[in-house]
Amino acid sequence: MTDKIEERKKKIDEQIERNLKKKKLLLEKERKKRASRFKDIGKLAYRADIDQIDESALFGAFIEIAKNINDDKLKQWKEIAYEFETQSNNSSEKVFCISFLEDPSQEIKKILKENKFMWNRFRKEYYGKGIKIEIENLLKGFKIKIEEIIN
Repeated sequence: MTDKIEERKKKIDEQIERNLKKKKLLLEKERKKRASRFKDIGKLAYRADIDQIDESALFGAFIEIAKNINDDKLKQWKEIAYEFETQSNNSSEKVFCISFLEDPSQEIKKILKENKFMWNRFRKEYYGKGIKIEIENLLKGFKIKIEEIIN
């Protein structure tokens, strides 16, 4: 009889240990998700060009946002973000990789350097920021492959 009780205690202890491991894994997953969210918030601050503002001022702004939050404000802020996104997608510079199917001339290399494109000697391509249409016009007549780098 005591053997059965001891076996049940042992099984319960093993079950508790497994559950504690599961809980630890879930907590770690939650921590990583929260860290990722903070990273995303930092990216938003950078895109809105407020990443250089003093931390206490940003904190005050966050508190003010929290006090004034409601469905109408959320809708308004989403519309502002959408307008910003569509405007920046149409006109802003993006990061590109430029590969040449033939060796580029010194003149083209000079033009790319003047436009702040950097040479990647391992991948044998140029990379830098620009507007795709302008890059295509700049390198018109050359056999190139342009790829947008997405963060």
